[in-house]
Amino acid sequence: MSLSATIRTQRGSRTGTKVQRSWYFYDWAISSYQTTTASLMLEPYLRSVAERAACPTGPERCTETLSIAGISVQPAVLPGLLATIATLASSVLVLFVGSWADRSERPVRLLGGYALAGAGASSGMYFVAGTAWQLGAVLLILASLAAGCSLVVYDSLLARISAPPERDQVSCRGWAFGFAGGSSLLAVHLVIYVAGPGYLGISTDLAVRICLLTAGLWWGVFAVVAVRGLRSLSGSVMTGVDRAQSAWSQLHQTMKELREYPQTARFLVAYLFYNDGVQTVIYSFAAFGTSELLLDKGYLAMCLVLAQVVGVGGTLWFGSLATRHGASVVVRLTLVVWLVPLAGAYFCPAGNLWVYALLAMLVGLILGGTQALSRSLYCQLIPRGREAQFFGLYQALERGTSWYGIFLFGVVYAITSSYRSALLSTAGFFVIGAIVMRRVHFADGVRAAGNVPPPAI
Repeated sequence: MSLSATIRTQRGSRTGTKVQRSWYFYDWAISSYQTTTASLMLEPYLRSVAERAACPTGPERCTETLSIAGISVQPAVLPGLLATIATLASSVLVLFVGSWADRSERPVRLLGGYALAGAGASSGMYFVAGTAWQLGAVLLILASLAAGCSLVVYDSLLARISAPPERDQVSCRGWAFGFAGGSSLLAVHLVIYVAGPGYLGISTDLAVRICLLTAGLWWGVFAVVAVRGLRSLSGSVMTGVDRAQSAWSQLHQTMKELREYPQTARFLVAYLFYNDGVQTVIYSFAAFGTSELLLDKGYLAMCLVLAQVVGVGGTLWFGSLATRHGASVVVRLTLVVWLVPLAGAYFCPAGNLWVYALLAMLVGLILGGTQALSRSLYCQLIPRGREAQFFGLYQALERGTSWYGIFLFGVVYAITSSYRSALLSTAGFFVIGAIVMRRVHFADGVRAAGNVPPPAI
């Protein structure tokens, strides 16, 4: 579909609306994995499985280790190690996926293939029972790799299903769909987890496995809905050998050509910093609540659901603000607002659930706006026909460098023994990101990429 055809579709018919709605459904689909599996349940469950394997008599006073490729690993650090391996591997893989998708005749089929592979791995976590930590390790890595690959293709389709003036709104609606989908299923999962042992007659482990299974099925079923609605989108036609060779050469060319787009490169630097801050807050906010504020895990999970519900409205609101005032202005605004929950967390009294809930809702309010508008901004700054390759670079930076903030968080915590100080230290990433963002001339960058700047950017 050409850009002119896309613009006509969006302006004049319901077809564009249907295509966009189908695109939104992939955010709805993958949010189940991101929220229930990756963010909440898999890490503690896999750790308990690993502890049973290493210490069959009980985890107390256990000093046994597990072996991964001949390396001894403590069960407690196994999930984090696997997540790191998957993140670093995907940061390389997504670069080639982007090259491949730009040369694919049917990029939507690639999206469907990656999504179903990830959903299958996620659903397969139901069978991680007893001491089967090896199966859990393999499935965790496969699901993470598939999720990263699918998001490269998914993000790149934004340019095909929306005209430049509406991309901020479309990107935010997709992100809001993700919040809505993730919070809806997570609320059901919390009922299963809490009521399972007492009212449903199942063990806590089985309740978690049911949640992991249904999160994977949710991902797969709604991914099919999205792919069916997007199947009319097509790409270039190449033979298999030429396509593979072009993927490698295009990747090399993109890395060199990035110097010809200085505003795009500058934005990526800003994104590298403030996204590190965002990812660190996401990673550490629950641990801050349990370890520093000593709050009950069940209440924390309810705060997470509440934050996602608030995120739906917040993301849509920031999308409307971007339409009136420009996405770059709104993103810079959110970077300043991010300092508020960090300062609030530093002064939050121990045991105060209400203050923590307010901070969590504030994080949910600004999270979607920051991420969704960053996606649409970047979409304006990349050359037409190269969206997947450049979004591969976008995902590679997000995944390959997101450990900087977490590393700083760990160092500050080791020095101060305080989650408050460690969380506050991430403010520097938002400050640096905001400073670099002020040096990006977005209108010039959009024109340099061969695109037309929207009325407000």
